[in-house]
Amino acid sequence: MILLKRRPGLSMEEFIDYYEAHHAPLGVRFAPNMIHYSRHYLRPVADVLEGSVREPEYDVITEVHFASREAFEENGDLMQNPAALAALIADEEKLFDRDKKSRVIVEDHESDLVRDRATGWAQ
Repeated sequence: MILLKRRPGLSMEEFIDYYEAHHAPLGVRFAPNMIHYSRHYLRPVADVLEGSVREPEYDVITEVHFASREAFEENGDLMQNPAALAALIADEEKLFDRDKKSRVIVEDHESDLVRDRATGWAQ
């Protein structure tokens, strides 16, 4: 996952339009080992407990999947190509606040809601 904040001065609509029309195709072009690529745009809503609306620290969570750790690492090597690197950085500077970019590997844990409700764990 890559957590990204839009560059100051861009509206959310401008950010989404540019990401989808320009930056996402670059990701597809320069990351041939990806097997899944999606963007989850964050829209602030009122907190159900407090009622306040807060601007999120990030505007999009970009989700990328690879078939294996080796494919992920190989893809990182491919992105070190000087032409690819220059193109990606130049485009990122138009779109993102690069000081707020974070990359993480996600470890998933899911609740079995049917079991948890049946055993009373969720009460």
